[in-house]
Amino acid sequence: MSILITKESLTLSRKNVLVVGYGSVGRGVSKLCGSHGSVVTVVEEDPVRRAVAASHGYKTVGVRDMDTAVMNQDIVVSCTQNGHGHFIGLEQVMLMKDGSLVLNAGTGTGEISQDVLMPGTLEKNRATVTITKNADGCVMCSFEKMGLRKTVRILCSATPLNLGCGAGTTDDVMDVVFATALATMLCMGGRRLSNSIHPVDADAEKLVAATLLHLEYCAESKHIMEGDLVCEARP
Repeated sequence: MSILITKESLTLSRKNVLVVGYGSVGRGVSKLCGSHGSVVTVVEEDPVRRAVAASHGYKTVGVRDMDTAVMNQDIVVSCTQNGHGHFIGLEQVMLMKDGSLVLNAGTGTGEISQDVLMPGTLEKNRATVTITKNADGCVMCSFEKMGLRKTVRILCSATPLNLGCGAGTTDDVMDVVFATALATMLCMGGRRLSNSIHPVDADAEKLVAATLLHLEYCAESKHIMEGDLVCEARP
């Protein structure tokens, strides 16, 4: 599968992206999506973090307004710590539009509730809900009500992907981390990601490096070195 990662990436360009949580991971996700032309909305219960997100140019909503916020999103990314009681549940997924994508970029398995991940068929809110999981772990939630049908896709099966590498990581590092993660996930096409270390596709890494780092990466294929990620010393 050939991919092209540029600052005007068609993957995220003009997409509505809802980022749940504005900690170190949420900031990295928001910055990456915004730099690729997405319209980012941040859900955050902490008023200080919500103010910081607003100062960075993002639309913000409180947790109580999350149900309304998810309705018009193309991509919903959970970036909280184990959900903190604000996990994405079946109620929220049923409100999403057809073709929406849910990703877990947080630090625990509580980001997405188990009722969304359990294969089977049930009736909820007068709709028939069918949840399936393919061999690669991609979950498909299909909803049919009054002859209308829609499907929401969930990648990673709520496997924790702490892409932010914990608190204190600089934004420059996060730019490369998230761009590389995005390119790798595109290459994988929804295949299963276990909770372990995964090798990065060499072509994806080279494309990201050539886009975000020094021009020397365009000339030859090599691994991204941490010293090339930032100009100043890391704290």
